[in-house]
Amino acid sequence: MNYFPQRDQMDQDPPLSSLGRAQVEQTAAFLEQNDVVVDRILSSKLLRSLETARIIGNRLGVACVESLDTLGEIRGNDVSALSQTSLDRAFFAGVRLVPDSWAFMNGETLRDFTARVDSEIDALRLDDSWKVALLAVHGGVNTAIISRALSGNRGAYFAGIEQDYACLNVLDIGAEPEDWVVRLINFAAHHPFHPTPLETTLEHLLSRHRQANAG
Repeated sequence: MNYFPQRDQMDQDPPLSSLGRAQVEQTAAFLEQNDVVVDRILSSKLLRSLETARIIGNRLGVACVESLDTLGEIRGNDVSALSQTSLDRAFFAGVRLVPDSWAFMNGETLRDFTARVDSEIDALRLDDSWKVALLAVHGGVNTAIISRALSGNRGAYFAGIEQDYACLNVLDIGAEPEDWVVRLINFAAHHPFHPTPLETTLEHLLSRHRQANAG
């Protein structure tokens, strides 16, 4: 998603690019080749999330995709008027555990974001009709879920958890509310050893913003 297009070209809900579709196809093929069976596939209502879910669902024989607003990416806003210090905060730069009062790109606060994601995860955990669920969601959403699993705390958000495009994370859950096992994080079938890029996603966004506003 381009966070800094020309204003008349703004697209807040872009579909997958051709490269993005190819990456998702590789992920879907990897799951199929390894005989992964899922009971449910969930996505947000954003086009790239829905398309990802449908590509994987077609490969794995799951026709129904459940799309939920609560699993949408953390929402940003206009950051053009922010000072340097405020800009670093807006991109969660230089912190490990992000304070829940901070707002991503001058938009949604981390407290509000993690509350809606946590509520959906709680509902999913209480539903005993499934064994394996696949969430085709967004980097920020994945980070919120993984941060909760690693810390045992609702609302936790570790900014140092990187999520590549079309990556896989594997988490097991137990009967207790915060019983988690994190088995795999950020495996990308299209380049499993992550040779590039050196920047994290948020560092890249911040660099692009600075370049767009230089001079």
